[in-house]
Amino acid sequence: MEERSSSSFRRPWRWLAGILAVSYALRVILIYQGGYRFWADESRFGYPLEAVACILRHEWLAALRNVIGSADHLGFKVLGIIPGYFQIRYHLGYEFSLLFLALLSTCNIAWVWLISRRLGAGEPEALGSALAMACANSMFYWSRHLMPYDVALFWALACLYVALKPGAHWYDSLWAGILGCIAFVTYNGYWTLVGVALAAHVLLAWPRFWLGVWRALWALGGLVGPYFLLLYVALWTLDVYLLQSYLTFSGSINQGDFNDGHRVIAEYFWHAETMMVVVWLAAVAWVLVRAFRGGNDRRAWLYLGGVVAIIASLVVGANVMEKFVVYGRLARQVVPFLALLTGYVFFHPGSFWSARGPRRLAVGCLVAIATWNFAGPLRLSFPAPFEVEGSKVIAAVQAEATNEGRPAVPRERFRFLYTTFIWPSPTALDLPPKYRVLLARPHPLEYQPYMYEGFGREQRAIFRRSDIRMRLIQVED
Repeated sequence: MEERSSSSFRRPWRWLAGILAVSYALRVILIYQGGYRFWADESRFGYPLEAVACILRHEWLAALRNVIGSADHLGFKVLGIIPGYFQIRYHLGYEFSLLFLALLSTCNIAWVWLISRRLGAGEPEALGSALAMACANSMFYWSRHLMPYDVALFWALACLYVALKPGAHWYDSLWAGILGCIAFVTYNGYWTLVGVALAAHVLLAWPRFWLGVWRALWALGGLVGPYFLLLYVALWTLDVYLLQSYLTFSGSINQGDFNDGHRVIAEYFWHAETMMVVVWLAAVAWVLVRAFRGGNDRRAWLYLGGVVAIIASLVVGANVMEKFVVYGRLARQVVPFLALLTGYVFFHPGSFWSARGPRRLAVGCLVAIATWNFAGPLRLSFPAPFEVEGSKVIAAVQAEATNEGRPAVPRERFRFLYTTFIWPSPTALDLPPKYRVLLARPHPLEYQPYMYEGFGREQRAIFRRSDIRMRLIQVED
């Protein structure tokens, strides 16, 4: 039986609340710095907004068509009705909806704490896992975008939490399957994490073979039952063949290189997490060395197995089967397991780090790494805010000319460069012979983790050797 308290963690709920509060506050700062609607996929959030508008006009069928008329991010569109209602009803900005979604992103940290506790971890280990999850940059920077990834992760981790319940009954298996279905329809790419959760649920019945069979059947019923009900509702009410839409949508994950799955996972995490990767590798190495020396902790092997299973599924699906291209947003599914493993290795009561001094050092290292990594997305500027800032610069230049009695500079003399999403690669600019740069900021696509979202190896190379800074220039005579 593991210890449940420590002098360094006398008030675990306060520590957890502090981690969650700081994490949410950082997400709020990120949201109000702007950047939403930069990616084309963020336009899908227009569907729940239109659905809300239809509901307010009592056009129920049109509202239903907006949210379940196509397979892409279907669950995200349904959930989006909740913040979308307040956004439309009270004329709020997109920031309100992002603040709602950021709550779910922050709750993913709490899920990691709950999962750790469910598997028998003491408070120090569970809090260490939550801290490691909170310090992962790949769990942070998407909070400024209207994307379904953190929402799907919320449901997938809920599925994992239910799946790992000791002495689970048939209704737990059913619930795990239902939560997995919700995660899948919210963002199809997180089927891997759902599969790992349900596989663990079945395997934990060992050696009771028939218990494992019944768990598999009930979980399968929960997984596919709601899905087929959804297909029926779409066909019966809207005459929409949603299954065909799913098949078509699944074939669209093809931007990039199929044979680069392993490379994308490694490079993405290095650019997104930097030294956190070293922490993760050290945790993995510690578990393997301990196993070689005769240690055998089922919890550590479960975490490591989750990491290996997800990475193997992505690499096989991309490199071997060429069914989809691996993106950074797919690779981040392993982060909860890596956070759990980090908590186990560095905050486990029986480890070297269990003493107060080493534990404080481990906490300091995680916070220092997060501070360095979070600075990247917090410094980013995006086209829309840049153009607002540029408009103020233009107004200042015009005012200066007026105050000095000079003719006003014609508006066409001012030009914005690279203030759009750049696809498929930067094009050469037709610059005038003489100009001066009034304002310049790095383009968001200079942030390297973004380069692993649909860009191939050659595209990344072109971007890295190109000057794609957002600029405001003034053409001179």
